[in-house]
Amino acid sequence: MRDVDDVPEPQRQLLSDIVAEWQARPTTRADRGLPARDAAAAGAFALLVGASDTGKAMAVEWIANKLRVDLHRVDLSAAMGKYIGETEKNLQRLFDSAERAGAILFFDEAEALFGRRGDVKDSHDRYANVTVEWLLERMKTYRGVAVLATTSREEIDSAFLERIRHVVPFTRPAEGR
Repeated sequence: MRDVDDVPEPQRQLLSDIVAEWQARPTTRADRGLPARDAAAAGAFALLVGASDTGKAMAVEWIANKLRVDLHRVDLSAAMGKYIGETEKNLQRLFDSAERAGAILFFDEAEALFGRRGDVKDSHDRYANVTVEWLLERMKTYRGVAVLATTSREEIDSAFLERIRHVVPFTRPAEGR
């Protein structure tokens, strides 16, 4: 596994900026001087984009280490349900667990869940879109830290991209130097 020192300087600086911002962020609505019912969630999201084996997973581990928090990796095969509503229930448990633990929630291959909504041609498309809509709503109330990793930014639904403050591109060592 590559070390974060092997990541090119621009990406390393972006990762350091994420850590610094997340260390300083208020964690509750009261911390921000806002009434609980009127304040937005204090959640923080980042997207790491790059080909396989470019250091995205290592970067998330580095962030968790710097923040001194646990890292909860989402097992997409366990999160995806075969019955209507099951995926959302599984994801709710994951979000709640990470929130309670103060852990980073890490979605590798995020396009599987956070992918672009498509035209509804059949019931499968409709329920896939429902999951995306559910995730968008959950992001509004999530008070924790989540990192999404993908090989292609274009595969992520634009509504998620609007809610993600930090996007860090990753390249192979030969490409990035």
